[in-house]
Amino acid sequence: MGRVLQRWRAQAGRFQLEMFILYLACRDSRTPRSARTLAMGIVGYALSPIDLIPDPVPLIGYLDDVGVLLLGLAILPRMIPSTIMTDCRTKARGLPTAPVRWVATSLLIANWFITAMVVGYFSFRVGG
Repeated sequence: MGRVLQRWRAQAGRFQLEMFILYLACRDSRTPRSARTLAMGIVGYALSPIDLIPDPVPLIGYLDDVGVLLLGLAILPRMIPSTIMTDCRTKARGLPTAPVRWVATSLLIANWFITAMVVGYFSFRVGG
């Protein structure tokens, strides 16, 4: 069981590094607009409380999020020129990944807050 957990942690670390590299690539001004738009859509879907399969459904609820992220991780590097990806890989190795976590956490909280406000507004409007 310990080996499996170690492999999962290593995979999660690689996944986090690749996501950070893509984050840096999307912030680069040389990155095509289509790649940036797709990246924003993927992150927006992953952070959105509205999913194809609701997250509270045990295990299956998160599979659509993981699938979208993995699909994006497969497609986006092909849309971004290799020189930009190489530059971002070099840059990512020298930077901490913590700022991305704070940005993602802030976006997630803001997203839930806005969704709650919209649902609350329409609930009172329809009920009243």
